[in-house]
Amino acid sequence: MRCIILGLFLLAPLAALDVGQPAPALTGVTWIKGEGAEPGGGRVAVVEFWATWCPPCRDSIPHLTKLQKQHGDQVAIIGLSDEDRATVEPFVADMAAKMDYRVGLADEATKAAYMTGVRGIPHAFLVGADGTVLWKGHPAGIDQPLARVLAGTFDAGSEGEAAKLQGELEALFSGTGEPDFERALEISARLLASQPENEMALQVRLGVAKHLERPELHLETLAALPIDQMSAARLNGIASNLLNEDDFARRAPEHALRFAKAAHEKEPQNGAIGDTWARALYTLGLVDQAIAAQRLAIAAATGGEVAGLEKSLAYYERIKSLQAEVAEVPA
Repeated sequence: MRCIILGLFLLAPLAALDVGQPAPALTGVTWIKGEGAEPGGGRVAVVEFWATWCPPCRDSIPHLTKLQKQHGDQVAIIGLSDEDRATVEPFVADMAAKMDYRVGLADEATKAAYMTGVRGIPHAFLVGADGTVLWKGHPAGIDQPLARVLAGTFDAGSEGEAAKLQGELEALFSGTGEPDFERALEISARLLASQPENEMALQVRLGVAKHLERPELHLETLAALPIDQMSAARLNGIASNLLNEDDFARRAPEHALRFAKAAHEKEPQNGAIGDTWARALYTLGLVDQAIAAQRLAIAAATGGEVAGLEKSLAYYERIKSLQAEVAEVPA
């Protein structure tokens, strides 16, 4: 049972670089875009680990570019990959202004210093001007913590308490025997009350609802999420997961549409987000609107995204053609 929950939530273990610790130096990084930078040194930094082969990483690129443009010299956003130069450099060149922040190649020591124990990418570290790690997690959830840091309202005590609660959640699912699901729901509710963008707490509640076969909890959790406080990337991820859900009881089309629409409104020039919006429209039977939305998504997409989006467009157009054929058949 525990193995299933851990696999579902992908909870980061306690061995990873923790909040409150100093961010490791980036002396082992080879820079391929932008000037070299170090976390700390009087400026807030976001150090994100990614890869060209990782679809969620590619989806996060427009989001990070938007944050860099929004905050300018106040923030140094740094994307680090452990791939070779021959792989990363052409990808970055192809992205051009759509990947408009510092990009570097991390050596093994740098990757280990940050990512030991972290199970997946993309994974970002928010580093204060003094070089202290203030927050870590999926970059889709970084908007609110970053805004609080820049506004001077970041509460280290509150963030530390949140880190402790996350540690409790990890402990609940890391031992043997049946986890205390009710305790997990209690902790996750406390986390979401103070940090609506907390990805771990959200995934715990959705995962427990699935395991305990409580569709009402699934729907309540989705309904309570504050869309206005969530990034486009995170909204898009939730919408995409709902649209791909095998269990119709948990697919929640009304929420999938709500999240996809909000993400698209926040970042209308993001190809991946446009693709999800088109999928939501198609799910509702709005084939013409889905085709129009998919064409716009393709126009906004770059590189390897385009081929997959074109396949979806071809499918929607095929369905429209079949609808026309069926309409001509006498009742």
